[in-house]
Amino acid sequence: SLIKTRIYALKIFLSNPVDKDQKIFHHIKSKKYRYGDSVMKQQKVCLVTSSAGAVGQHIILSLVSAGYKVLALGEPTDNFSPDVLTKRNIKVTTALPATASTFKKFDVQFYFGDISDISFLASIFATAEKNGISIEYVFHLSANSMIQKTSPAAYHPDFGATANILEVTRAYWQANKDTLKCFFYVPDSADKNTTKIETMINRSIEKEGFPAVIYKDEAQKTIGSGYKGKTPLSSLYRIVMPIGMPKPKLETHKPITYEFDEKSYIRKLIYAIKKVLDN
Repeated sequence: SLIKTRIYALKIFLSNPVDKDQKIFHHIKSKKYRYGDSVMKQQKVCLVTSSAGAVGQHIILSLVSAGYKVLALGEPTDNFSPDVLTKRNIKVTTALPATASTFKKFDVQFYFGDISDISFLASIFATAEKNGISIEYVFHLSANSMIQKTSPAAYHPDFGATANILEVTRAYWQANKDTLKCFFYVPDSADKNTTKIETMINRSIEKEGFPAVIYKDEAQKTIGSGYKGKTPLSSLYRIVMPIGMPKPKLETHKPITYEFDEKSYIRKLIYAIKKVLDN
């Protein structure tokens, strides 16, 4: 199956051996990493996809304002300009590799790569674990078409990209259940693959207790929808109006469309994320 193939690819990619339970990441019994005589405590962070666009940067801003450090994933083709963050004195870096000490100087560490490439995603999680960084929350925004409005290159509606981030996150959680608190998924109601992903997430929640939230924006559900058909009045006419009487003119119903309100969308999304963080 596709998932089994992805798990196998992850096992091959990661240099560390897989344990007897065939889990991708090692269990880390001690949450401290020892380098010589020094002890480095783990740095807890949030991971955000589609972070280079305006929506992603506002999400990062809200996370940093709440006291969190952020691993931000962006696309290589993004026209990257962290103005939203730097104008508010948020310290960002793109220098690699990222370590726990990186977050003593910076609030946000940016990575650029294609999330359709499972090896890229696996390397982010593996490097973080190796370098004393614990991922507490994963906010997957790239699957939502709203992102396309502000960062077209970051929009990943395909099943593979979202399945990748879900599978790598699940694998990380299986080895670090005391660390990862939530996988936050922002689906796209216009994408035919959304139902498949939601089914996978719900199955993981029910069978494994996987900590996940599927965010649904009410306005998003109605985008592109519309009302077509006959009104109750036209049906009533056939019953009560005498034969030969002219039919009343009925208003033609046009499809209802909604403009993308970026500020409102960001505000609702931040509120939902805050609820997850406060839980």
